Amino acid sequence: MKKFSVAAVILTLACAGKPGGFKDNRDQRSYKTATVAGTLWMAENLEWPVPGSEFYNRKSGSPRVYRFTEAQKACPQGWRLPKVSELIALFSRYGKISYSGDKKEFTDRFGEYAPQQTALTYYKLTGDSEMNFPAIGPDTAQGHRSMVWSGEVAEPGRVYAIYWRGVDAYIEHTSVHFSSYPVEYFGFIRCVKES
Repeated sequence: MKKFSVAAVILTLACAGKPGGFKDNRDQRSYKTATVAGTLWMAENLEWPVPGSEFYNRKSGSPRVYRFTEAQKACPQGWRLPKVSELIALFSRYGKISYSGDKKEFTDRFGEYAPQQTALTYYKLTGDSEMNFPAIGPDTAQGHRSMVWSGEVAEPGRVYAIYWRGVDAYIEHTSVHFSSYPVEYFGFIRCVKES
């Protein structure tokens, strides 16, 4: 009978998209993982306490959000912020994403700016128990918006990210957007495994 190491079995399960896990040696916190479009993702928001990070939900003290400068230093060794292509592949599986910029490569991919057409995408991603994306709430660091950083700078002071938001008194659509956002915004971190 052929023998397999425990590490090989765990890696095989994670790479197959089945429940896996990763332990951050810095604080011994365990994270769920999932494979999407060939990329191994943390299936939970990173919680490493980089100075300057804040809590998204101030009442419950979780999850943690980061400005881009902090986000660049937060992933554990062997992990990194996602590329734009990886971020788009992850969120596109939920449906239409609206693009609110003017770069042809992205307008060709996402079409006209149409946030009112992405509500179903919002409900699918916040309802996905595998990837655990939080729904927004009124007592958060960024009001009614949730955002995940990429690792790619669009132009000085702006970085590509995807954000989702619910309807409130100031926002007319429950929607999901891709664009570049100011580096001083706060976003979640979903690290991906370096290959």
